[in-house]
This record gives sequence, C-alpha cells and structure tokens, in this order.
Amino acid sequence: DNALAWQPIPVHTVPKSIDKELCESIECPTASEELSRLWRSDLVRKMEDENKDIVEYLKLHSGISNFEFRKLWMVYDNLFCMDIIERFEAKANGTLGTRPKLYAYSAHDTTLAASLAAIGIYPEEFPHYASVVLFELHKKGGQFVVEIYHKNVTDADQLYRYKIAGCGESCPLQSFRSVTSRYLPDNWKEECGFEDTSAKKYIISTFVFAFTTLLLTGVLILDVMLKRKRRSIRVVNHPLMADEEEA
Repeated sequence: DNALAWQPIPVHTVPKSIDKELCESIECPTASEELSRLWRSDLVRKMEDENKDIVEYLKLHSGISNFEFRKLWMVYDNLFCMDIIERFEAKANGTLGTRPKLYAYSAHDTTLAASLAAIGIYPEEFPHYASVVLFELHKKGGQFVVEIYHKNVTDADQLYRYKIAGCGESCPLQSFRSVTSRYLPDNWKEECGFEDTSAKKYIISTFVFAFTTLLLTGVLILDVMLKRKRRSIRVVNHPLMADEEEA
C-alpha cells in the first residue's frame, strides 16, 4: 500500500509441537533415546567424575534446583540448516522467484549455537541476547556461494565474518551442503522413530478407491444383465401373444 508510511512485514508462526526447525525441545523419541544412552556412557561418567567439583560449585551457587552435569549444556539439533540449504538451492536453480529477499527467524541462543556448531563454527562467547546470525547467498564468478556473519551486540554495527570449516569464508553452495550433510536427516519423522502414517494412508486410500470402483462396476454389470434379461423375456413372449390372437 503506497499510502502507508511504513512497510508491513508478515509474521508467520508455527505451533511449538511441530516446529522442527527452531524448537530445540520438540519431541523426537530417537534423539531422546540416544541422549539417554550418551548420558549413561563411560565417557560422560568419566567427565562427570573429572568435573564433580565444578558441578558441586554450580549446584550451590547457580540457584538451579536438582542441578546435575547434564544441565551444563543441552542442545537438541534442529533442521534449521536443512531449511536454509533447500531455500538457497531453490534460489540458485530459479524455482524460488525474485521475492522475498530476506527470511528472518526468531529463536533462542541455543538454536544459534547449534546452527553454528553444525557448520564447525564455535564462537569464543556463547551467543548473547538479541544476537543475529546471517546466512547469505551470493553469486560470485558465476557460482553461488554461502557466507556467514555474526552480530553479537545490539549497540554496534560491527559484523564478524566466519570461515566455514573445510570451506573458507565464501563456500560454494554444493560444498556447504556437503559440510552440513551429517546434520541433515533424509526423513526426520522416520529417523526420530515416529510411525510413518503416509504409507498407511496411501494403502487405505488405494483400498477404498479400489473397493468403490469394484462396487460400482458390479452394480453396472448387474444392471446391464437385468436389462438384457427383461429384453429377452419380451422377445420370447411376443410370438406367443401373436399365436393366441390368430387362434
């Protein structure tokens, strides 16, 4: 609307229960089982023993009830990188269109940390409140490249440009997918242990369609047979009626 003195921006929200891109606490049975196995492993128990003094100190001074080693750090991986890569690839092959130019997500510090860790970036400081991580797609020298910037303060315009592990500051798009491939699930629901209902729905739909088709076909065949039977009766009875009239 040219009459407006400001630019309205649509905000789309996704229910927390199905937000697999940005909600780190979304239910994922396989991830929960793997995390439980990890906490019971000898490696973690060794780390707990080596850092028990720190844990006891934090238990005393953090104010967190039932503080334990696992509460030092808990990050659930998400599908944020997958969403970015798919959109970048759509932009590169021309299926995304010319607009919009920017996609903005609002999430948490843990989401930023997990996203950066997925591409081998570990900042010296944990992402601050109101931090911004920019994933940019550029076309340089005839190829599409990905660049990542981090703005970790709100009172300055300084941006930090990161080197992507194994790829550099300007990472070719295909190389960027390769770098993050270990974190990109092929089928999130299947790998999380959820029952795939799509196949069942397809089978049920196919069965219903086939049953309905057979039923209608049977009705049509029965109708044709009954009509032929009635016509046959009329043909047979007609000569008899003629003979009676002559008599």
